Amino acid sequence: MRQMSSCWKVDLGKYSGGKAGSRRQRLSRWIVSRSGLFDANYYLQEYSDVAGVGMDPLFHYCQHGWHERRKPGPMAHPEYVYAGPIGRYFARINPLVTWSLLGRWLGWSLAWPQLRTWKPPTGKLHGDLAIFVHEATRTGAPIFALRLARWMRRKRGVDPILVVLDEGSLLPEMWNEFRCLPLFAVAEKARPGLLQTALGEDCTIYLNSLASLRAWAWLDWHKGALLLHAHESAAGLKDYAPWLAAIAPSQPRSIAVNESCRTPLAEMLGREPDIIPPAIDLSQARARSGVSSETRVIVGCGTMSRRKGADLFCQVAAQVLARFDGEVEFCWVGGEGDVDMRALLQQLGIAHKVRLAGEVPDPLQYLSASTLFLLPSRDDPFPLVALEAASCGLPVLCFDALADGVGAWVAQGAGQMVQAFDVAAMAAAVIDFLESPDSCATAGAVARNISARFDIEQVGEEIYNIIDEVVAEKYNIDEEEFDNNPSFEVAI
Repeated sequence: MRQMSSCWKVDLGKYSGGKAGSRRQRLSRWIVSRSGLFDANYYLQEYSDVAGVGMDPLFHYCQHGWHERRKPGPMAHPEYVYAGPIGRYFARINPLVTWSLLGRWLGWSLAWPQLRTWKPPTGKLHGDLAIFVHEATRTGAPIFALRLARWMRRKRGVDPILVVLDEGSLLPEMWNEFRCLPLFAVAEKARPGLLQTALGEDCTIYLNSLASLRAWAWLDWHKGALLLHAHESAAGLKDYAPWLAAIAPSQPRSIAVNESCRTPLAEMLGREPDIIPPAIDLSQARARSGVSSETRVIVGCGTMSRRKGADLFCQVAAQVLARFDGEVEFCWVGGEGDVDMRALLQQLGIAHKVRLAGEVPDPLQYLSASTLFLLPSRDDPFPLVALEAASCGLPVLCFDALADGVGAWVAQGAGQMVQAFDVAAMAAAVIDFLESPDSCATAGAVARNISARFDIEQVGEEIYNIIDEVVAEKYNIDEEEFDNNPSFEVAI
C-alpha cells in the first residue's frame, strides 16, 4: 500500500458536503453515481428506513449515508471504505468521491478483492499516452482532444489518459469514456506527485493547446516523449510567452493549426512546427434539414465574446432583418462571454427575432437546420464549428482577418470573405446569398466537398504518425525498426 505523505492536500471538500441542492452536492452525486461502487437497488434493500420514506438512495447516501458509515453497494468493503487510507486521511469527505478523484490513481481499493481496480502504469517504454486538456468546455480544443482520443482508441487501440486541468460540460463524456484525471480537484501542491504516480515517468505527453502549458510546472519528473499542439492564433501566442519560454529548452515537437503561427512558434521554441488543421468527424455530418423557402436561418456559434464577434453578429442581424420581415431568422449557439448579447439585441430592437440557444451538446442540430453560417470572429485560428457547418453544406461567411485559416478555403468558393469588421459589407453578403438560392446551394456544395479534407480519419493519422516520430526521436529508435516492432505499437 502506498503511504500517504503530508503533502497530499487534496481540495476534494468542495465536492462533498454543502446544501442538498448546491452545485457542490450535485457534483458529488454525479461522481458517486459513476464510481461503479454505488448500487441504488442494494442500498434500498439493505436500508429499509430509506426505502420507507421514499428518499432517492443516491441522494440519501451523499447527504447522510456516508456520514453514518453505511455500505454503498455489495462490492464496497466497509473496512476499506471507512477504515482504510481514505478513512484515515479524508475522514470528512465522502469516501467514494475521494476514491474516484484520487484513490483509484494510487491503486487504493474500496472493494472486495474480486473487483479489479485500475493500477498505475508499470513503466514500459514511454508507458501510456496522456492527453492534457486545458478545460472540459464545449469549445474547439477540448472537443478536438476528445475526438482524437476516440480515434486513437478506435483505429489504433490506444487507450489514452485524459488529464483535465479545469472543469466544463464535456467532463461527463470524458469521464465515462476514458481514464480521466480531473486535476482541478487536486491542490496544486499535490499535482506533481499525483501525475508522476498516475502516469509514470515514461508516459508520452500530448499537451493539447498552449493553455495546457501551465501543467509544465508539475512535470519536472517527466522523462518521456512530449508533443505540443497549439490551437491558438498567432496573435494569441504572446499571451503564453512565459510558458513557451519555460518549455523551449527542451525544444519540443509542436503542431500549429495554420501558417501564420509557423514563424512565431519556431522563434519561441527554436524548432519549426508541423502545420495540421483541426478535424471534424464526418461520420456525424448531417445534410441540411428543416430549411424552408419561407424561413431561412443564419446561424453563428461560439462563446458570446468580442473575440468571437458576438457583437458584430448582432449588428449584421439588425441590418439583414431590416430588409427581410419574417422571412429570415438569426440564431446564436454558445455560452456566456464578455458580450451581453441579450442587452445588445434589446438595444437594436431585434431581441424577438434572434434566438440565443446557449451552450448545447450537439450544435449540428442547429447547423443542419440552417441556411448560412456567419463567422464574425475578430481572431479565430481555425474554428471547428466552421468546418462542421461546411460538412452540413452551409456556405461560410467570414471577415478577411481569418484569411490564414478558415478564409483560405472559404475563398475557394465555399462562401465569402469580406473586409475585416465591415458590418455593412457582411450584411450585404448575407443578403446576396439569401436572394440567390442557386449561389447558396453551389457554395454549400463546395463547402461540403472541402470539409472532407479535415476528417478525423485523416488528421488523426497525421498526428499519430507525428507521435510515432517524437517517440522514436526521444528513444533514438530507428524508424524502420520502430514501424516493424509490435511492442512499440502497443506502447503508443
